[in-house]
Amino acid sequence: MIDDRITDEDIPLLINETDLGENSIVLLDLVKSRGKGNVFVELGVDPGISSRIFLHNAIKQNNYVHGFDVTDCSRHAVLNHPCYDFWQLDSIKGAAAWYALRKADIVFVDSLHVKEHVLLEIEAWWPRIKLGGYMIFHDTHWKGYVHRAYHDTPGQKPGSSHNGYDSYGGIDWETPDKAVLEIFRIPALNYSDKFIEVVNYPNHMGMTMVKKLEDTIYPVPNRDVVVARQKHLINSIPWIGGE
Repeated sequence: MIDDRITDEDIPLLINETDLGENSIVLLDLVKSRGKGNVFVELGVDPGISSRIFLHNAIKQNNYVHGFDVTDCSRHAVLNHPCYDFWQLDSIKGAAAWYALRKADIVFVDSLHVKEHVLLEIEAWWPRIKLGGYMIFHDTHWKGYVHRAYHDTPGQKPGSSHNGYDSYGGIDWETPDKAVLEIFRIPALNYSDKFIEVVNYPNHMGMTMVKKLEDTIYPVPNRDVVVARQKHLINSIPWIGGE
């Protein structure tokens, strides 16, 4: 029998050994509050920390997790859980490939930390979220940011940057928080209206939760420009397939 619960003994590891920090507890509490029969989606899986949180008590609660990542994450034991479905696929294209009639209770965004990429992820996945569900963005507060990725960013090594952005292809890219502000057309990362409720947790690189209250469409501003820049981004990253 698989014991997939996160216990009190696991909490210090979540807080102290991951970029989620104390926000991992916020995320875990939300998962617990959702009860049974949930569908959770992760955009960006490696190294499997958020996967572990979404799989908390999944068998008993009949919850399922679908993870999308361009890299092969099968080495992470947590993905062998019977309630986990891994898709080695781009996070934006994944929305079209995912089960046509299925909607998610939570979509957790932690892939490329670049505004243009996140804008297109929101466009693709926001319609796939249930009313009352959440789109949650990690890395929305990069002041004093230290890069802790498992790959080298061009021009810098993991842990060496305090600049507050990623640099790829000769561009210092704007960050995920800018995407959230821009596409939802909100003045700050704490906000509410009849369509959405936004709550920001600024610690540990930041996490922002956007709750879907009513269905509405959020088009990407200047979409042609965003698509072109995102294509340049992807072509600039060797570990995805660029030069």
